[in-house]
Amino acid sequence: MSTLALDTAIWPWSPSASASYQTCPRKWSYNYGPHKTRYPDTVLPLSAARGRVLHAALAAAYEAAIVELSTAPGPLTGARMDRYFRAARIALGKAWERERMPSDPNEALECVRVLTEVLQAQPVPAPGDIYAVERRIRVRTPGGLLVTIVPDLVLWRRRDRGVLRVRDWKSGTVTPHHVQRSQQLLIYAGLLAEGDPAVTAVDIELYSLSRVASHVDTTVSPDRIIEAVDRLERTAAKAEADTDPQPKPGPHCGSCPHRRICPAT
Repeated sequence: MSTLALDTAIWPWSPSASASYQTCPRKWSYNYGPHKTRYPDTVLPLSAARGRVLHAALAAAYEAAIVELSTAPGPLTGARMDRYFRAARIALGKAWERERMPSDPNEALECVRVLTEVLQAQPVPAPGDIYAVERRIRVRTPGGLLVTIVPDLVLWRRRDRGVLRVRDWKSGTVTPHHVQRSQQLLIYAGLLAEGDPAVTAVDIELYSLSRVASHVDTTVSPDRIIEAVDRLERTAAKAEADTDPQPKPGPHCGSCPHRRICPAT
């Protein structure tokens, strides 16, 4: 782990912030660091905005499930299932406006289709199984860095109450390789266990938004988790000391929302 005084970090840190700096220090600066306040109105690429819209809708669906099942346990059928789906569709509409999605009926229909397929394919968890739904969780790493994580859905594993199951959704096909190499998911696993003494282990479920039948359920290696958290600390230490983050041109420039203001493009 880093030996620097990470507990005095100036900038907000998360798995996304770390990945952003690793990809391009200037992009990180526009999103999180010293250049952020100069250009507050940059627009996300459509693919990123679409992901935010769908995640907001899924979160609302699970929040609705908690309310329904807490009131009256039992299967969600009939009017109860209608309320479950309605909550997701309302959240999708609100997120659509918030993310300034295009006025394209085909894009809207595609998002509704994906949302419906995902909700139909996923089992509805019991309220007691839910640890967090899109909840901001702030945890300090072993090196003292304060990190904010927002997992999509975290469940207690029913047969072992000390084990958490992180459920995440990604676009495209998902494989065990994606889980073992995902810095974001590995950091989620490490910091959830770090921040709650009741947690003894963390499993990861990774689902595909575009291919609903595709999913991975795996226990990640502790060594991978330690490596991911250590990399986060090292990245934060480097960025905190970087007084003038420079662009790092590459293929990512094509989808960067800061192209019009970046000196490299």
